[in-house]
Amino acid sequence: MRISRKLRSRPHQCRTVCIFGYWLLGITTIWVLGSCAGIVPPKLISDPEAVALINNLKSANPGLTTLKGIGKITLVSDTQSRSARFAWAGRLADSLRLELMTVTGQPFIALAWDGHQLYFMDHQQGRYHHRFSKDANLKPIVHFSVTGREILHLLGGRIPLATFDHAQWIAPASGGEQKLLLLNRGGEVLQKIYFDGARQRVDRYEMFDHSGALIYTAVIDAVTLVEGYQLPTRISAIGAHGDRLSIDCRRYWINPHLDPGVFVLPSPDKQG
Repeated sequence: MRISRKLRSRPHQCRTVCIFGYWLLGITTIWVLGSCAGIVPPKLISDPEAVALINNLKSANPGLTTLKGIGKITLVSDTQSRSARFAWAGRLADSLRLELMTVTGQPFIALAWDGHQLYFMDHQQGRYHHRFSKDANLKPIVHFSVTGREILHLLGGRIPLATFDHAQWIAPASGGEQKLLLLNRGGEVLQKIYFDGARQRVDRYEMFDHSGALIYTAVIDAVTLVEGYQLPTRISAIGAHGDRLSIDCRRYWINPHLDPGVFVLPSPDKQG
């Protein structure tokens, strides 16, 4: 019996299809495994001493939830230096209100942040605006990136911590500065926190962006005890290009009741 040419060609076609199928299956398997490797990255381990120090920093001043205070604020740039009396109130989790006042006690600049919206009012020039903001970046005012959340932590006697993947404790045997490093997954340093010799107090910290460039350095110049809480009396934050924010805290009120409306600035039209 003669077999037609069409039928005789089928085994070759089947082999071709099978080989292509196996090749496609192999490529798909490699892609899936590679994707899974990206979804489940290797776990980065922080050394135990670093973890213990981070836990201590996070638990500073337990029970302190709200604060009010008065003092003096100073802004220094290349071209000028400005100082003003100021009053402030904060809910340490997410809300801040600042009022800068003239020597006669009249407010001339107000800033408020309720965790979602940032409000600004210049009473002297009649300017008002607000915008959505999760962290209340104060760069337009101080000329470097420091957030309202970070200022709240500092005023509450706590050290703001960068979002990090792992941490490392550095304690040189030669007696150099002891510091805690917070790093991202790629190993870039996001924050350096410098401790005193007894590891009981933070002297200063440095914040970096994801490219490793310095954003600012914060220095806790002096601390006092207020109703059992360790709170700063002077804080300085210095930007990478020399701009400076200094806060002198002269009086604190501990855990006052603060209405949510304190952290909202209505527009002048609505006030009128």
